[in-house]
Amino acid sequence: MADDACGDVPVRLHRATASAYSILAKTAARLSDNGRQTVAHHRGGKHLTSRIGSAALIPNPALKPFEVLVGEWQTTGSHPDLPDSTLHGRTSFDWLEGGAYLIMHSEIDDPNVPSGVAIFGSDDVAKKYSMLYFDERGISRKYEVTMTGNQLKWWRDEPSFSQRFTIAIEDDGNKMVGKGEMSREGAAWEKDLALTFVRLC
Repeated sequence: MADDACGDVPVRLHRATASAYSILAKTAARLSDNGRQTVAHHRGGKHLTSRIGSAALIPNPALKPFEVLVGEWQTTGSHPDLPDSTLHGRTSFDWLEGGAYLIMHSEIDDPNVPSGVAIFGSDDVAKKYSMLYFDERGISRKYEVTMTGNQLKWWRDEPSFSQRFTIAIEDDGNKMVGKGEMSREGAAWEKDLALTFVRLC
């Protein structure tokens, strides 16, 4: 991916995310209002010219701590199963459904590492986060998530195969260092995928 793939958006986009988050909320609310006014009635039922449930397509305040992630990232890393390889790839984080969720897309050039997609959501009463993951192998998993200060972590405790991934956010939000670990059949934790993220936009 070329360095200018994100257009003219400044590299330090995260500094404007608070303002963008506010604009997103106002825009989503306006679109929701307009959507409610553009429902056309026809004989035999309704023809909707706006999306069903558009009023809910607004920023989720519980996910505001995750706004530092939004953007595109170039990744380099390693995996213990590929000891002689440096892994090169890309990851993006974007708001989904007007900010109700956060979506992550990831890919690595080495065919041994699957491309994946994940959606982050919240339970505002329990004050917890979770992530639903799916990749090109057809594998789907659910992870628990925490976002504390400058550290993002997700994990799953499954006796046959447990995983955890911890990301430290550095350099004023322009760099992230991720370390993965895995445990099979309750054995000791081993190194898994490790990635360094450098912001493109």
